[in-house]
Amino acid sequence: MMSFLKNILAQLFNKGEKINPNGFLKQTGECMVIESEQFEIVSTIKYTDEIKNNASLEVQMLDGLIGKKTADTQSMNVCYLVYCYEVDGKRVKMASPPIYKDRITIHYLLEQKKNISIYVDRENKDNYYFDLEFLS
Repeated sequence: MMSFLKNILAQLFNKGEKINPNGFLKQTGECMVIESEQFEIVSTIKYTDEIKNNASLEVQMLDGLIGKKTADTQSMNVCYLVYCYEVDGKRVKMASPPIYKDRITIHYLLEQKKNISIYVDRENKDNYYFDLEFLS
């Protein structure tokens, strides 16, 4: 609880510094250092509709009624790192936030990095943070 309050105060009185929203986990959480070979890379394609000509919502609705398409569908690669392990006979699965890079690039960067840290909240094991700063 104390670290949560410290994090909020740091954000309130920040002097233009970029604050990692999961920084409190890096300071107070349990650090698990995992070899990169133990991660599974799960990839998928995310489709989004990009609106043409900055059409308003009303124009989009009217165009939809007459069958006119006002958006282009764009696709992008989205990957996740998944780490599984067992605790007391139960399988625990942790998934990273979305990574907007292709699978091959992530695989190459993982080979270069060798280890990745996962910071886990000591009170709530479902709250964790993958340290993926090396991917940016």
